[in-house]
Amino acid sequence: MSKETSQQTTGQMAPEQFASEYTDYYENREEDSHEMARRYMIKNLVNSIEEKLFTQQFVYVLDIGAGKQQLESELQKHPQYQRFSNRLKIFTLDIAYFSKEDLRADGVPHIEANGANLPFGENTFDIVFSCMAIDFMPRQETFEEVKRTLKPGGELLINFHHPELIDQARIRYEEVLRNRRSLFQAKKFGAKSHKLGQVDAKIEEVRIEVQDLEFILNVFPNLVFYCPEEIMAFLNTKFPGGNAQVQEFSKINAETGWYGARVKNDEDQAA
Repeated sequence: MSKETSQQTTGQMAPEQFASEYTDYYENREEDSHEMARRYMIKNLVNSIEEKLFTQQFVYVLDIGAGKQQLESELQKHPQYQRFSNRLKIFTLDIAYFSKEDLRADGVPHIEANGANLPFGENTFDIVFSCMAIDFMPRQETFEEVKRTLKPGGELLINFHHPELIDQARIRYEEVLRNRRSLFQAKKFGAKSHKLGQVDAKIEEVRIEVQDLEFILNVFPNLVFYCPEEIMAFLNTKFPGGNAQVQEFSKINAETGWYGARVKNDEDQAA
């Protein structure tokens, strides 16, 4: 994983390198966000879709930073999904590369692209959402693109990472480094020849985790919002009159939490 271009992206990493690193990241994971954060997003997404279908025939939705479409796959299993699926069109977007076999949702078009340069026209989407992804993108450019592609009256739903992730990562990092030292000691002095393969496999697992944790500790502090008020101030600047709302979910089930935010592209109220 990585940093930020024009300079709030992904630290200092070019988009091409960021795409490569995220492609590698997804290869080693089944899940790319907290289960509870996904469930929270799906609940809000379903409510927003149904609300819009009261006054319009179709709803167009974009997921920015969708990964392998895990959230869309879970949405398709939601008990209310079949009621509106024929009036809904979802597009997913991610900077990482995925083959068709990697994607998990049924019939959801996916685009490999940068969130700071959305390949869609103005006023395309009724809802844009992002679950634990948009805060790794160039902040100013990405939100300008979201505003450009949202229809007037459209809605933006976001789950932001919580800053407690930094403390959790620091604790875990020290633990992983201790484990790595023990594994190298075992390989050098203690492992039987027939167990060397198992030790090497564990060393590789640790290497991947160390890489991810170092990203969080070195890059994440420059990207994260640190309180709900900071998020609300930013969203209200970008979407005047949009009535930004933010909820904080901290230390959910002993995991790091998130901030759930929503705001409308309501320029009429701003005027």
